[in-house]
Amino acid sequence: MLVETTFRIFLYALVAATSPLALGATLAVLKTAQPRINGLVFAVSFVVAQAVVLLVVVAIGVASLGERKSAHETLAGLFVLAFGLALLGAAVHLRRRRGLPHEHRRAGPRTKAILERLEHLTPRAAAGTGMLLGIGGPKRLGITIICAGTISAAALARSEDLALGTMYVLVGTALVWVPVGLFVVFGTRATGWMNQAQTWVQAHQDPLTFYPMLVVGIALVGDAVIGFRTS
Repeated sequence: MLVETTFRIFLYALVAATSPLALGATLAVLKTAQPRINGLVFAVSFVVAQAVVLLVVVAIGVASLGERKSAHETLAGLFVLAFGLALLGAAVHLRRRRGLPHEHRRAGPRTKAILERLEHLTPRAAAGTGMLLGIGGPKRLGITIICAGTISAAALARSEDLALGTMYVLVGTALVWVPVGLFVVFGTRATGWMNQAQTWVQAHQDPLTFYPMLVVGIALVGDAVIGFRTS
């Protein structure tokens, strides 16, 4: 049970981690007038917000698991199925737009607003932006809810729950804390590495996003269907 749950949580974390917006925002923060302090505040706020959301949802799941268990499992199964189908739909949409030139793939208004806000960043704004992105949009928030439900439903030891939650948070936020950590340690020497990494991520953005969504979407739909058949 632990190995299976660990594998699922790792897959969920990979989907959460594939966020070009998070990486772009992090690199933008590191190009401001106070890159170290802004980067640290941004990264800490991002990771803490992600961890708090996970803890809250896990606590709610554990508290409600014993009450009306069958109804709870049915509702959770429907949510997993809906989110799995949404991931598959997003993967299909991404595959269809693959032939479009990159200049035609315009960022949405939310992305533009966040990146514009980062141009004149203060530590307070860095904290607020980090918290906003750490909570996430529909994809990150949905994956976090699924992850929390998986952890609470597994009924593992508290130490194992903590280890799984920590793994999810660290892997799911890696594109934020890794660049900031490199910059804090190596300073401007890390700028070249991060620019190269950003160029590589942008060049491979579609497969890096498509395959995790496809795999996790199939896994979620399969889990939901099997759960409905055995219940």
